[in-house]
Amino acid sequence: MRKARKLLLIITFLLPTYLFSQKGIIKGEIVNERTNEPIEFASIQIQGTTQGTTSQEKGAFEFTNVEPGFVRLIVSFIGFETTVSPEVQVQGNQTSFVDIALTESTVQLQEVSVRPNYNVKRIESPISVISVGVQEIEKGAGVNRDVSKVVQTLPGVGATDPNRNDLIVRGGGPSENVFYLDGIEIPIINHFATQGSSGGVVGVINPDFVQEISFYTGAFPANRTNALSSVMEIRQKDGSQDRIRTKLSVGASDAALTVDGPVNDKSTFIISARQSYLQLLFKLIGLPFLPTYNDFQAKYKLKIDKKNELTIIGIGAIDNMALNTDLEESGTESQKYLLSYLPVYKQWNYTVGGVYKHFGNRYIDTWVLSRSMLRNENYKFRDNDESNDKMSNYLSDEAVNKLRFERDYPYMAMKLKVGAGVNYANYTNNSFRSIYRNGAEELLKYDTKLDLFGYQMFAQLSDDFLDKRLKLSLGVSMVGNNFNDNMKNPLNQISPRLSASYEMSDKWDINANIGRYASQPAFTTMGFKEDGKLINKNEQLKYITSNQAIVGFEYRPGSNMRFSVEGFYKQYGRYPFSVEDGISIASKGTEYGQVGDEEITSTG
Repeated sequence: MRKARKLLLIITFLLPTYLFSQKGIIKGEIVNERTNEPIEFASIQIQGTTQGTTSQEKGAFEFTNVEPGFVRLIVSFIGFETTVSPEVQVQGNQTSFVDIALTESTVQLQEVSVRPNYNVKRIESPISVISVGVQEIEKGAGVNRDVSKVVQTLPGVGATDPNRNDLIVRGGGPSENVFYLDGIEIPIINHFATQGSSGGVVGVINPDFVQEISFYTGAFPANRTNALSSVMEIRQKDGSQDRIRTKLSVGASDAALTVDGPVNDKSTFIISARQSYLQLLFKLIGLPFLPTYNDFQAKYKLKIDKKNELTIIGIGAIDNMALNTDLEESGTESQKYLLSYLPVYKQWNYTVGGVYKHFGNRYIDTWVLSRSMLRNENYKFRDNDESNDKMSNYLSDEAVNKLRFERDYPYMAMKLKVGAGVNYANYTNNSFRSIYRNGAEELLKYDTKLDLFGYQMFAQLSDDFLDKRLKLSLGVSMVGNNFNDNMKNPLNQISPRLSASYEMSDKWDINANIGRYASQPAFTTMGFKEDGKLINKNEQLKYITSNQAIVGFEYRPGSNMRFSVEGFYKQYGRYPFSVEDGISIASKGTEYGQVGDEEITSTG
């Protein structure tokens, strides 16, 4: 028995060392960003090392004997911009896959600059954009592999409560942020989400899916509507191309299983499921509430041919928070007090969607179709006894179906992107609860069914001048819906923006952006009823607007180092104010359950 224990102890200590000592492999393809055609004979190097190779037939490349860790690849080829890949996690005795798209250079051969552009800025958004790699998610201090927690550590981002994932970006409210997963908008990225806002408690996104995050705190592209404070673009990995892999992750509060691999030689998949056991821990330490969360995530990628590809994603969550009624007799006074007013929360949500991309001869088409749904429920029985009547009940559904089309013209004299989209939303709410007005208790009860049709249109025109030292981008977007006459008129929500970047020297840039942005009020606000009427369905409720200006300097002392300093100005208009409380709805966005279901006026 002792020998067996010693052997087990030795294996426990030596196995991680053995696995880390194994070398890894990196495989991928180099393609033309505009045509998706393979690029042969491109030079590829692991950043910070002398290890390099070249792409072969069909743009394929391979690195062997790579040290485990997090690496980036630098790719260069005549006639193309030098490009740095997203961060790649290399693991011992495993193959990591990454495809890299190169952008054609507009500079003639005889004018090639000696400055390697390792950190190519987006011409539409040359300022207020931060890229987050896999290493920051995996190793960030105190973030527990939570995407929202990682973003809260970035410059310009704050949090109201260390136990919540609300994003307070440059002084804005938690409802002013939008999120995209592989180009598909997802309204919810947190468990126990606050309806009418964007916060929550624990992130839904599985970090094993993430390849890279681009986080915009300003200078939003024209095709990303409804953002006032931030846009989070999450790019997911594709599944393994060589074999089926499984990964089991066990954390302090949950366990997750991830499986990925090839379906055939043209398609891959990655799927995961996670379940928490937080309720067991909370019950053990005697807390009055017992939360449980589950989530699911999947991605399927099909490369039909070199000119056509299809991506299908799905993400969803199931959240429940029960009450620890055992404490009603044995608990402390504070525990009993919490039990006396805390409701039971039940919530589930999902987003499913597909992205079809076609590389034409002179253009790139992208079609995006998605459906998102949220069911939010909370209720309270008198004395927490289900045989008694309910003291309050809230049951609400939000279902949104979206179709968006985008076309890029990369071969025009100026880079042009145009597009449009339509959406249909169905919102229902069946609620009753007690409220206090003028010192008296009143019963608020209503049943809402709201159908909304909305649209968006956008265009972005970009070009460079003065031997590529000056880059300019002009964009405009318009949104609207059929809620009231004010919101129907797209001119009331027109959102122009202008970005500029000037290269003062090989190391110094000055960047700027000025723009106007618009965001639709929450469904909870538009669907609120009192005395049988949609109390906010009048011309006093409008799209929220924000005028913003940003200017900053960027200094690059080395090829993989950058320092930047920025200043910004934000001015809000038509912000929703609570008629009853006389405060901005932004001040209520960090509450549990829902926010905005009250009489509102757009006077902020």
